[in-house]
Amino acid sequence: MKKIILILLLLSFSFADIIWPENNSTLNTTHVLFEWEQVPEATSYILTIYNETSGEYLNETSESLIYINYDFFNWDTGYTWYVSPVFSDGTLGDVIEFSSFDISNTR
Repeated sequence: MKKIILILLLLSFSFADIIWPENNSTLNTTHVLFEWEQVPEATSYILTIYNETSGEYLNETSESLIYINYDFFNWDTGYTWYVSPVFSDGTLGDVIEFSSFDISNTR
């Protein structure tokens, strides 16, 4: 029983989630805050954002668990985003999670 509890506890620390914007959400602003949970041992993160209309990608490196962008986003457009951890030896970890959101100028 102790082994099972220990395994579950270790697994809970090895997964991170995207916090904001939530998957399938609709935002009413073109200034977007991104937030995700920490991955153990990660020294930085690569945030990738994909504009589903233009096909353009934005890749940003962040040492923080948040990132704010003020000029990549357009009204009435859908986006997909994901975060990958980077470790001290330079290796790239698995994508935390894929998430999508829309920006709408109607409230």
